[in-house]
Amino acid sequence: MKKLLPVLLLMTLTTQSQTIFPLKISENKRYFVTQQNKPFLYHAETGWQIFTQLTTEEAVEYLLFRKSQGFNTIQVQIVMAPEQVNRYGQKPFDGDVDFSRPNEAYHDHISTILSKADSLGLLIAMVEQEKFIHSTEAFFVVRQMRVKKFLRVR
Repeated sequence: MKKLLPVLLLMTLTTQSQTIFPLKISENKRYFVTQQNKPFLYHAETGWQIFTQLTTEEAVEYLLFRKSQGFNTIQVQIVMAPEQVNRYGQKPFDGDVDFSRPNEAYHDHISTILSKADSLGLLIAMVEQEKFIHSTEAFFVVRQMRVKKFLRVR
């Protein structure tokens, strides 16, 4: 379970999921449970680059297909590397990797996909990308705090 702690889970808030999310850890600390303490099987697909490699329309098609296959969770990353652009040629940040200066068009694309996942009742799990990590632990801690603050603001 400790390996799951670095994972930043963004819970979708659909009518259906408002009653079960956010997920909790069971009393015996062995599995996830809903707000009603019912076990939640984390049946995930790794769509790591959904935001960068797919257009909005392709991403919606992907989500619908995975939902029809019984997946309830999609694991993603906002971007694989800071210099990577999405299918629309947009970078995640204006200028350098600065979480205080997000490229709004890039993140609007992400928001649209998250809204669709929300409407399908899919849990979206976002994880940190190790390519952002520099050699010092201090930089990692500062960057991690900025990521969390950035996601709360969105």
